[in-house]
Amino acid sequence: IKSATLPDGMTSIGEAAFSNCYELAHIVIPGSVTNIEPRAFEDCEELTIYAPADSYAIAYASKNKISFVAEGEMKTDRDAQIAQIEFENKIFVHTGLSLAE
Repeated sequence: IKSATLPDGMTSIGEAAFSNCYELAHIVIPGSVTNIEPRAFEDCEELTIYAPADSYAIAYASKNKISFVAEGEMKTDRDAQIAQIEFENKIFVHTGLSLAE
């Protein structure tokens, strides 16, 4: 599996749900997800999480040092390099170490 889009209304991602999916590069997580178990993405070294800004998924990604792209307001930083990324018909903005829409 290289990418996945979880359905709206989903609320939890279970323990080891995507563990050892070494090729998983992109996952879209809806804002309805309010729980992600600690080892849900274990050994997914190339993973980028795409989720709404201020969502549980973005907080989880940040805490667990997983690359992420957040929908929402762009936060500017004059020292950041900014690049736009289009994914699933949404525009996201890369601002250096993290990503925001």
